Amino acid sequence: FSCYPDYDFPQKICVTRKIKGKWMLPTIVPFSGDYQEGGPVLANQGKRMYFYSKRPLNEGGKAQLKSDIWYVDWEGKKWNKPLHTGSVINSEVSEGFLYPGKNGSLFFTRMFSADSALLMQTDIIKNEFQEPVVIKNIGDTLSFKDPVPINGEDYFIYTKNTKHGKSYYASLLISYRNEDGSWTTPKEMGDMINYGEGRFPSFSPDGDFLFFVSYRTGGAKFFWVDSGIIEYLRTNDLNLISRMTSIISDYGVEKGKEKYAEFMTEYKDYYRFDEKLLSGAGLNLLNFGKEKEALEVFLYNQKLYPDISLVYEDLGDFFQSQGDKESALENFQKFLDIEPENKRVQDKFLLLSR
Repeated sequence: FSCYPDYDFPQKICVTRKIKGKWMLPTIVPFSGDYQEGGPVLANQGKRMYFYSKRPLNEGGKAQLKSDIWYVDWEGKKWNKPLHTGSVINSEVSEGFLYPGKNGSLFFTRMFSADSALLMQTDIIKNEFQEPVVIKNIGDTLSFKDPVPINGEDYFIYTKNTKHGKSYYASLLISYRNEDGSWTTPKEMGDMINYGEGRFPSFSPDGDFLFFVSYRTGGAKFFWVDSGIIEYLRTNDLNLISRMTSIISDYGVEKGKEKYAEFMTEYKDYYRFDEKLLSGAGLNLLNFGKEKEALEVFLYNQKLYPDISLVYEDLGDFFQSQGDKESALENFQKFLDIEPENKRVQDKFLLLSR
């Protein structure tokens, strides 16, 4: 996996091992460490690793300003010397974010700028890379920042970055291949994955689990879901925060409560129902200027999850925005009773107490 050991640049490739049921501290793989590189993926039953890198084409040269696709093969008990995939795949712009297909194909991203990229496919015949082509109906019509193609034969999963001010918010989208070879319009993979951002998707070797990176608990961490969600999303929508927001906005909070109970039954296999769904809906309603409905949702969330700190932060922020200092401080204090070491809310409490 990609890593920044000790938060030190450039990005490197690391490995960890599970010994006696415990994961060891990550270490840098022997061939990495001197140049910016990452995005490692395994192919050929784990005997080849592809990755993107800015390492020089010639040993001893200067690092490139763009990334190319490289690979190493496993020989004996170690990875051999990294090899460049050549000019057939690599262009004058950066290539990276790879996924090896099941049938001797390699899917990758060609990045023209921070906001413009194409999804490409090359076939590998007798260890020779063929001229890459743009993925039809996706790569020639959509431009995402840092899209990561996953699977490629039956569906694609992307990382889509949406710009918010000076930063980007990442979420995972999925598109399915139709019988005629075209692709469905990409759809969000839902709140369970994209809450707190969703990045860098990958599958377990047996294909049973989808892994991804999220910031939902503060800092980048690995999470996983059952890969059955892939087929489930073909005909179902798990963007329940936006759906709940629309229901409450159009029909009121009581109708929203009814739908919440229905959702808990209908989507119990692929959605973790906790305080985040109603928190997200309440914040959306607040952004839409529906303050009365937002407060009702925040209070209902607090009733359902009285032992969860987030519900009190939402209420504290709401009352503070309304100029109700006493109620804001009361709810921030309830938050700190649950999480006394939380500096974010400590700062809110102290600033409001002045």
